[in-house]
Amino acid sequence: MTPRDTVTAECQRRGLEAVVAGCGGGSPDAWSDAAAAAIIRATDDEAWRVRKMAAKVIARHLMPS
Repeated sequence: MTPRDTVTAECQRRGLEAVVAGCGGGSPDAWSDAAAAAIIRATDDEAWRVRKMAAKVIARHLMPS
């Protein structure tokens, strides 16, 4: 299974909100408004990779597909 398949299956099993809460908003494919605060906090992380991933998540969810 790919990571996307795993997240999708877990969302079907437990529900989107439970998955997002369990991940701390860590999955861009399981977006919930509840994850917004964690993503915003990540933009100020001392690790550049964390900031980079936060920027990717923000860009992905702000840009129309």
